Amino acid sequence: MIVSRASKIIATVIFVGAIVGAVVITVLRINNYLVVMDEQTGSMAPRITPGAAVIMLPEPSSAVRIGQVIATVPPHPFPQEIVLHEVAVIKDVAGHRIVITRGIANKVNDPWRIALSNQVYHEVFALPAIGGIASSTLAAPGLIMIFVAAIIVAAGVFYVWRELQIESKTQGDKCVQT
Repeated sequence: MIVSRASKIIATVIFVGAIVGAVVITVLRINNYLVVMDEQTGSMAPRITPGAAVIMLPEPSSAVRIGQVIATVPPHPFPQEIVLHEVAVIKDVAGHRIVITRGIANKVNDPWRIALSNQVYHEVFALPAIGGIASSTLAAPGLIMIFVAAIIVAAGVFYVWRELQIESKTQGDKCVQT
């Protein structure tokens, strides 16, 4: 009976956790409160290694500080791709916040100056070696896969929980008969 009760509790926790986790990730991702980026270069090593998934959250540009890792797009003529680098210099010029960034592994600052918009994304933490999987999973088709997987896990847990309930009732009936 104790094992059965513990199994029910574990099954319930997994069931609720799978559903809540899928809903939270989906809502955060859809509303751009959660961005997962796949680090491509070694410029941020050892803090962020190539292939890491970088979890980023938005914040006002006025809150950006030196040493913080932010996502920016360098101005033209540099490649127009997102770069994750540490803020090295902050200047406020004519009401605009301008930053100069640098990769942690680089000895010099980046050659570009970036005027921040009202909101920037900053690094919260990095998960080594799962960047490609995480960034493709949290794209629109991946979100659907997460939700479907959560439903499948929840259905499996519910099935086990139901079987344990039936087994528990059957054992209870046997105890009453003897």
